[in-house]
Amino acid sequence: MPRPLTSFPERHNHILVVKMFRPHKRNALNAAMNDLEDDAELWCGVLTGTDSVFSAGADLTEGPPEPTQRGGIVGLITRIRTKPLVAAVEGMALGGGVELILCCATWLWLRPRQSLVCPR
Repeated sequence: MPRPLTSFPERHNHILVVKMFRPHKRNALNAAMNDLEDDAELWCGVLTGTDSVFSAGADLTEGPPEPTQRGGIVGLITRIRTKPLVAAVEGMALGGGVELILCCATWLWLRPRQSLVCPR
């Protein structure tokens, strides 16, 4: 059975906006950044979630995530980037979702009093 779509990449001129959308999985993110790095017309990226959940990191119900060739687990954490990535946070971030925010060049809090929970 095919996996549900995990993100909706949209181009806005020279910006790639990647909206994570798996609310039933708390927006688990899989590798989605290759287009940003490979497309010379894109200058930067924005990573966002839904209005209630930014991300909870990798989907662990499918087993531990395998490192990707270009970016470690979920294709983002250890990726060497040449273009900035901005986290636009509107909903809560849990576990690996906090790590996703921290690996971005900058963060935008779109609501006051965000919940960030990292149990490590």
